[in-house]
Amino acid sequence: MAQCGRRPQDNAETGPDRCLAHSKPPRLLSGRIKPGRRIPQFSNGPGGGCGLRPKVELVARRRPWEAGAMNMLRLIPAALIALMPQTAGAEAVFDPATGLRVAAYRAPVPDSVPGGRVVGADEVAAMAAGGALLIDAMAAPGHALTPEGAWIIAEPHRTIPGAHWLPEIGRGRLDPWIEAGLRASLADCDRARPVVLFCKTDCWMSWNAVQHLAGLGHREIGWYPGGVDDWANQGRDLVPVDPLPLGRPLCTMDGVGPDALD
Repeated sequence: MAQCGRRPQDNAETGPDRCLAHSKPPRLLSGRIKPGRRIPQFSNGPGGGCGLRPKVELVARRRPWEAGAMNMLRLIPAALIALMPQTAGAEAVFDPATGLRVAAYRAPVPDSVPGGRVVGADEVAAMAAGGALLIDAMAAPGHALTPEGAWIIAEPHRTIPGAHWLPEIGRGRLDPWIEAGLRASLADCDRARPVVLFCKTDCWMSWNAVQHLAGLGHREIGWYPGGVDDWANQGRDLVPVDPLPLGRPLCTMDGVGPDALD
């Protein structure tokens, strides 16, 4: 009887080693068996024949140098990431001393603000009609300042009618000249006069600015978190605006100084 599917004239193997060719697992050669692949191993069939009955499954293993090389490849991305400069999302976004936002200013904002109260578009319009001071705290990316304090801006800005644009007052850490300019601009304003602060939707600049003004003694501050985006989405007009020169008196300019409120 032919063994292992061979023709009788080809089956010259005798003795216990006649199935040796079938009982050994294939050699792990580069390009032939992928590391980690399961390899069936066979034993002799019943009665000593070469029935190739499954015996165990072996798992092909990488050579030591292959495993080391693969581990190095896995470590390369982590090493590159560690060498990259930290982004705003990875660093602290709040000043631990003041609680003000100091990075990633365009992000979802909370539903409240220390030192002020949240107002909507209708209330902003009513407060403006009643003499409230509207301040747009939107930043001015790529700006410059002349020696006289005039702003040179990279792109135009539109705001709520009647509002004054005071760029950069919403930073969590104010530059000394910005802080001095803010104090000078508000020096002639009555601290009891209602103020509304805003910028854009999901903009922390106005959230910070509310607290800056509260620290200067302003007692009635409205925060409009929707800003110019929400205002425009409701079909209300926006108008072009130039930034207020740094340190320019604000309340005297709009005719509502402390004397006018008496």
